[in-house]
Amino acid sequence: MKTLLIAVCATALALAIFGTGFAVGGYARFLGNQHGVSVVNETTIEAANRMIQINQINGGDTNGLLRSLNTSLDGDILILDMFLSDSLDLTTETRRAAYGVPAKIADIREKTPVDGTSREVDAKVARILQDARQKRITIHNQNTHGTR
Repeated sequence: MKTLLIAVCATALALAIFGTGFAVGGYARFLGNQHGVSVVNETTIEAANRMIQINQINGGDTNGLLRSLNTSLDGDILILDMFLSDSLDLTTETRRAAYGVPAKIADIREKTPVDGTSREVDAKVARILQDARQKRITIHNQNTHGTR
């Protein structure tokens, strides 16, 4: 009887371990697949954009190429704005880069303005770029004075 009890407990324990491993492995596969799908989608979009841009270069359509690149850049700026917030715990270096690039874009666009997708998007992007300029100054001042 004691042997039967030990066998039943061992079997139950083995089933529990197997079930847990199966569930964790399945979840990991699910997450891996989700990440893989995301990477494939993003890569496909990037490849299509590059194909269009190469065709524009080959066809001598530099205005179309500039429009395409600026539209992609506006999308990147909008995404940065969406994910950057003071509540995110970013290192000073990450924050400096995250605001420094849009601030540099603001400097460049001040010298050579672009017409974007729409007035609303252009206005939002312009606001984000100006905010990035201000935050670049703030971050620089914080680093100079030793505060974060």
